[in-house]
Amino acid sequence: MRQPLRLAALVAVLSLLPLSASAQTGELRDDLSRTSEQREQTRDQLSEVRAREGTAREQLAAIEDEVDAANQALAELEVELEEAHDAVEEANRRARAARDRLVEVEERIEELDAEYVEKRARLDARIRAAFKFGQVSFADTLTTARDMTDFLNSNTYVSHVVTGDRDLVLTVEGLLAEVEEQRAEAQALRVEAERETEVAATAAASIERSLSEQEGLTALVAERRAEHAEVLESLREDRESLEGHLSGLEAESSRIQSQLAAIARQQEAERQQREAEQRQREAEQRQREAEQREREASDPCDAARESGDEEAIREACGELGTPVEEGHQAGVGGGGERGWTRPVGGAITSPFGPRPSLGGYHYGVDLRGEVGTQIRAARGGTVVTAVGSCHPTNSWTCGGGFGNYVVIAHADGFATVYAHQSSIAVGAGQQISEGQVIGAVGNSGRSYGPHLHFELYDNGVRKNPCGYISC
Repeated sequence: MRQPLRLAALVAVLSLLPLSASAQTGELRDDLSRTSEQREQTRDQLSEVRAREGTAREQLAAIEDEVDAANQALAELEVELEEAHDAVEEANRRARAARDRLVEVEERIEELDAEYVEKRARLDARIRAAFKFGQVSFADTLTTARDMTDFLNSNTYVSHVVTGDRDLVLTVEGLLAEVEEQRAEAQALRVEAERETEVAATAAASIERSLSEQEGLTALVAERRAEHAEVLESLREDRESLEGHLSGLEAESSRIQSQLAAIARQQEAERQQREAEQRQREAEQRQREAEQREREASDPCDAARESGDEEAIREACGELGTPVEEGHQAGVGGGGERGWTRPVGGAITSPFGPRPSLGGYHYGVDLRGEVGTQIRAARGGTVVTAVGSCHPTNSWTCGGGFGNYVVIAHADGFATVYAHQSSIAVGAGQQISEGQVIGAVGNSGRSYGPHLHFELYDNGVRKNPCGYISC
């Protein structure tokens, strides 16, 4: 009993979906694992940057306090310097006043000296006149006196000088005392002027030095503040960048998890559909077996011909048996409704069946071929799947491990798969004739070297292709 072409195509596609979905799930789980690892690394980096940012903020706050203190000290020194400048001005004013007063005193001293000279000359004349007629010589009296005052007050002088002369003596004596007083004041003014000037200059120089040192310290603190502010800004940018990266990784993780959930739901639906299809195929198989048994019971020869088994035909039909159709003989290519063409002419490098060295079961045959060798359709039919987006030689998990591949549904429930292609030349839904070029040999997908992996399905059941093509 033959199945419709649509059912054969559906069976072929559904038989490949678990492998593709499983491969996609594996890729997504790998992506999720890598994303989670990157997310944890980013979180660690973000924690470190946040800690460094906090430390930098504390350091910057401390430096801000230092800047405030330095500016405060600088402002106080500037006030002190202004006061010192005022003090210097005041000292200079007092020094100028003292010098002005000194000039006045010196001028007064000159006047007194002149007056003293004139008065002394007059006094000397009076003394000489008084002693001219006395018994004591002027020289003796002058040499025995301790000073001018003693001389003027001596008994000898008093006894010879008239009352009017005493006024002159007193005038001379006053002039001498004033001269001495003015000279002492002048000397004091000189000392005061020099001292005031020196004190003011010393105070101003000290404040200037302190101000210069404080300005240097303030500039240094401000420079440190600028450096720490720059470091803090850099850390802030790093933190924002890491936060954005972490947000992106979390979004990507959520997206992958959503995809995995969607694939899980899809796989469950496909599994249920496959189970339903399998139950349908089993029911149909049971029906075919029942029909076969009925035919065998009614006509064993017809049943043997239907089976295509030459020995069974000979046993059942004897001399009436006819040869099996060419299309069923292994190695025959083309011709007849059930003819097959070898897709690639290269030798078989891996046969159908168990593969102990690689593990698992090989559900097709691998045909040797160089990259770019043309691949031909083994039989006419309809392209139901055409994946051509994988890298031609390096795409291990792409296409569910098949890389670039084509699935063709044929008549009688057959389907064929052509995997690991470097490129494809057909599209889904396209009608293909037997021997038509559908692509080129490659090394895409889970492949260890350039070859064609060729599978054949009979009503959804994998068959050894060597039963249909020349091996």
